[in-house]
Amino acid sequence: MVRQVLEMMNREGERATSAQRTRLIELFTISSRYEYLFWDMAFREEQWLP
Repeated sequence: MVRQVLEMMNREGERATSAQRTRLIELFTISSRYEYLFWDMAFREEQWLP
């Protein structure tokens, strides 16, 4: 299943215009930052404020 998703994403990436690729890179970077912050918060055992 993972392989299928990777193949699909590679196909779509090949079809994307330069502007679309730039936007996709921006979105990936933002989502990666949020993912890092999520796991960093868990590692530090931080809590949400009420």
